[in-house]
Amino acid sequence: MAVLMLRLALATVCYALLVRADVCRVAALPGAQYYYWSSAVFLGSVEAAEEDAVHAQVLRVRVLEAFKGVKAGEVVELLRRVDTCSPAYSAGDQRMFYAARDGKGLRALAGVTLNLEEDLLFLRGLPSSAGRNRLAGMVTGAEGEAVLITVRSSKGAERRIATNRDGTFELYDLEPDAYTLIVEPPAGRTVASSRIAAYAITEARAVAVPPVVRMERDSLASVRIVCVPK
Repeated sequence: MAVLMLRLALATVCYALLVRADVCRVAALPGAQYYYWSSAVFLGSVEAAEEDAVHAQVLRVRVLEAFKGVKAGEVVELLRRVDTCSPAYSAGDQRMFYAARDGKGLRALAGVTLNLEEDLLFLRGLPSSAGRNRLAGMVTGAEGEAVLITVRSSKGAERRIATNRDGTFELYDLEPDAYTLIVEPPAGRTVASSRIAAYAITEARAVAVPPVVRMERDSLASVRIVCVPK
């Protein structure tokens, strides 16, 4: 009986640890969705981070690049909830901030730990993509070489594009349809994974290789493609 109770106790502890690990592994929602939920969106540099109360932190942040609700150069304060899965924020850090108005103050949206490069690619393209279907992306692991990408619709129409020197690419004015991205990595490398971050499209999740993106009206989609050595 004692052995059985011990086994049950160990199983309970292991289950709790697994659940906790799963919680910490949950991916954040796409930056595009956070943008539309937020009152303020900006790239900022943390100037001070102070503990305010239990599981809370007050950040003083200088706005480096403003996308919504704030102005570049101003210093804002926002309250941030902290838990065991939260990354550490300290003076000097540069982060993307997504915040909601809470009375007169700003409250950072919970669980936002997004990829800085992907977010900036999406946000900087917003003015030119307004009212147009926009597919943008980034290819990493190609060591600065141009990567050719064929974007093929379900009807067979194709558009080809090469990545820029920083690995990014953009396409506008795509008709509503499902598009397959066929990637031609440099010699000696292969596509290992791809991920879609999107707003107003039906597929916003991790995807297989090659990625398939379904564009609807006014879609804004970002794709991250990772190349690795063969």
